[in-house]
Amino acid sequence: MLESHIEETILQYLNYSGWLAWKNISSGNWDAKRKCYRKHKSKFAIPGVSDIIAIKNGRVLFLEVKTKAGRLLDSQIIFKRALLTHGGEYFIVRSVEDTMEIIGKPVARSCYG
Repeated sequence: MLESHIEETILQYLNYSGWLAWKNISSGNWDAKRKCYRKHKSKFAIPGVSDIIAIKNGRVLFLEVKTKAGRLLDSQIIFKRALLTHGGEYFIVRSVEDTMEIIGKPVARSCYG
């Protein structure tokens, strides 16, 4: 299954379950005139930021979606470490079932997956 399909399923589930959840767009924007992706120009853009951010009742989750064989890029590892250092909740999810398990548990300050 493609990461995009996993993301879609997770986002549908989270939003249906009362979470405010969105796909974090970090890949740039499609420029139809130039027929290419253009990177964001902000010096405050963070490389490796999680695919999905979800909030409910003050709990904020950073979810990195991967296929069963998918691995973190170096930029994603750096982001994960920084987020955990600041007390964030970061998880690698490979299915909606992974997400269901995470949101069913009390607040955890560790990495999953």
